[in-house]
Amino acid sequence: MSKNEKYGPPPNYAVLEILEWAKARDAVQGEARASSSRLMRVVNTFSNKFKYPVPEVLEKIYADEMFAAHFAKDPLRTGLHEKEAARWLQSLPWITDFEKLPSGGEKSLKISGDGNIEAAVKGKNLPGKSLDFKWRTSGKTFYAMHKYIKEGGGHQDNQHHEMIELLKRFMQCQTDNVVLLVIADGAYYQANNKQRLTELRQYVRDKAPRSHALPIDEVPDLLEKYSSEQVVVP
Repeated sequence: MSKNEKYGPPPNYAVLEILEWAKARDAVQGEARASSSRLMRVVNTFSNKFKYPVPEVLEKIYADEMFAAHFAKDPLRTGLHEKEAARWLQSLPWITDFEKLPSGGEKSLKISGDGNIEAAVKGKNLPGKSLDFKWRTSGKTFYAMHKYIKEGGGHQDNQHHEMIELLKRFMQCQTDNVVLLVIADGAYYQANNKQRLTELRQYVRDKAPRSHALPIDEVPDLLEKYSSEQVVVP
């Protein structure tokens, strides 16, 4: 039995995006019939911008699927990649007590300037983005940040540097039984012979508390090594 047969293959984000866009496209005509507030807001904006009467726009949506697709709700703005990563990680046999952490508010978790993992309580300004996942493996608490970056650009480069800063701050952590994973997915991290992934790995910590930078498909092998106490830095 292959490893993937034990817990299924990792997320195929490209296929998932195609499927979700198809669902969003197919939902538009139903939204039009129900006069959904989201769709009517978009239709009114389109009508005001191009001076087409709203009834004519709706009639075109009913008649033309390609035209209707223009009004589809963007499924990628609902955290698709993070949700699919969470779903798959929970299926791994080494993971227990999995939590998808809040993205904001007082229950979200961040890494402070001195390397501690802390709740973002009111009045305390902690740097960077919050952590995404938490779980237990072999008596250790794992924290993870997941990023799916499809292509290069200024905003994407900023996200990459956020992950570098996260790894740098974790260098100061003094809690031995925690592990930090930076899960880096998408074409951005596969391009140029994985140059950006290599850059992230320059900032991992090779002694307890350890940190790792890796794509999601390498997580099972890493957790298996923790379970057998044969941990290496990827």
